[in-house]
Amino acid sequence: MSKTQIIARYINLFTDWGFRRIFGRESNKKLLISFLNCVLAGCETITELEFLPTEHVGASAEERRVVFDIQCKNQRGERFIVELQRARQTHFRERTLYYSTFAIQEQGVRGEWDYSLKAVYVVSILDFLLTDLAQDDRIVKRVSLCDSHTGKVWYDKLTFLYIEVPRFTKQESELETIFDKWLYAFRHLHQLQNPIESFREPELQHLLSEAEIPRFNTDEDQQYKSSLTEYEKMRDALDYAKTYAAEEGRAQGLAEGRAQGHAEGRTEGFELGQAKTKINLAIEMSRNGISWDVITKVTGVHQEDIQS
Repeated sequence: MSKTQIIARYINLFTDWGFRRIFGRESNKKLLISFLNCVLAGCETITELEFLPTEHVGASAEERRVVFDIQCKNQRGERFIVELQRARQTHFRERTLYYSTFAIQEQGVRGEWDYSLKAVYVVSILDFLLTDLAQDDRIVKRVSLCDSHTGKVWYDKLTFLYIEVPRFTKQESELETIFDKWLYAFRHLHQLQNPIESFREPELQHLLSEAEIPRFNTDEDQQYKSSLTEYEKMRDALDYAKTYAAEEGRAQGLAEGRAQGHAEGRTEGFELGQAKTKINLAIEMSRNGISWDVITKVTGVHQEDIQS
């Protein structure tokens, strides 16, 4: 049992079970409405939500099965896919785009149809920073289809919202808006031993009640501990990967570069060294008993890649 499991009063919202308990239950729908309205920042206002099935299968048996964390629609029929993402993945943006296609295609009507669509929002809550946007200090990145010449929105019914939680650095005494308080909860709720005095809003009082571990029954307590263990393994694997990749990538990249003997060779050699590092890291993590699901999320390397 981890130290977090022993001393924590409140759940970690970045655990799969904890996230679904707070935002994915009918009895907690007002919590999801509050959070999404904060993310939308007045562009849309949600007054009601209906949960939709989270599991989707492609048009044919060969296509990938997809399970969303949460899928719902508001009072206007607009779709929301809400995903928790704890680690950076290869082709992450493509993944969110792929997810949006399910919410679009499901609106199709057989026979005569004018292709009228309701808006689709993909909301990704990130426990990391988007690499290519690292110099942009906005916590919420809003991405739409734009005209490349004018920069104006070309189609306003497909929106991607990326919430980079690690960018939020306010302390409890600095919390001003309800969105501040939601972000603070994602970052610090599991570290707290006492209720947060500034959480006076009814939905945040409800959050504290639902997130309090001593209130769980035996089954809930076990499910949360299992989810927390998985989360901590993921964090340990990420920390290990960063250290391993930095040391191995630097050594192998420089070695390959010297072998090439010129500037271009050093660049190519460094890239080759990085690829080798990911494979070596995946093998090392597997030897240490880390599941391939976690390994692939951290390194981008699949078990089949190693076997081949």
